[in-house]
Amino acid sequence: MAAWSPPVLDLSSDPKPVHTYDINQECNFARSARWTPDGSMFMAQCENRTLQLFTPSSTIEPVSTSPSLVLPQSAPILDFAWYPTASPMDLSSFCVLASVRECPVKLLDASDGRLRASYKIVDHRERFIAPHSMTFNPTATKIYCGHEDAIEVFDVSQPGNGMRIPTTPSKKSKDGLKDGVPLMFVGGGPRAAVTQVRFNPMNPHILYAAYRRREEIIGWDLRSDVTVPFVKYVGPHRPTTNQKMSFDIDCSGRRLMTGDQQGAIHVFNLQ
Repeated sequence: MAAWSPPVLDLSSDPKPVHTYDINQECNFARSARWTPDGSMFMAQCENRTLQLFTPSSTIEPVSTSPSLVLPQSAPILDFAWYPTASPMDLSSFCVLASVRECPVKLLDASDGRLRASYKIVDHRERFIAPHSMTFNPTATKIYCGHEDAIEVFDVSQPGNGMRIPTTPSKKSKDGLKDGVPLMFVGGGPRAAVTQVRFNPMNPHILYAAYRRREEIIGWDLRSDVTVPFVKYVGPHRPTTNQKMSFDIDCSGRRLMTGDQQGAIHVFNLQ
């Protein structure tokens, strides 16, 4: 069996667009897009309250591609997450988790959009809460949903209510993480809100963080002095928006990529 090797990126010249994906309707745009775990398709979270599924073209000729499936939602979409083994080749696992404002968390079939299961997060007024972030555990048996002052944990096989883990204590209870002792303090970053953190997939001792309205992404080596960052990647323009500017790291842990408000994508060498 041949050994796996990461893709080689040619960064010696400006890349040329090969495919254009039409997300339909004027004044609409993709807030985020994520590949299926097998890399065969990707889904876009759009401003017009839809999730749109695309199949990449097999040709290298420039083409414009429309979505193969559009999943309209009743309210703005806050987040979505692919099932860890989602693939169109295995319809039983081909599903996506969606967080829609004032709705239960939805597990949607990515082949036809039907609702497979729903998971309820309810506040003290019996209103549905939509989490701002979600993820599966590696074995795809649990769902973790982050919302204000708590993390909700669901068993994938048991739709309905989950278990709530408070992150701040209430007036009547001392439960929560507010008085807990952190395992590690990581400092040296700017005085700004942290909008994203991510570990390097090939070097899990390296932690990166992005900050609101800051053009730099900062990295720490958790094996050494974490009060001082060991690296800083700085873009040419400081963001002027409060919107979260995301970044990602390729599967080989060699490249970090982020976008800016000028429509450019910046690729940083992590080696």
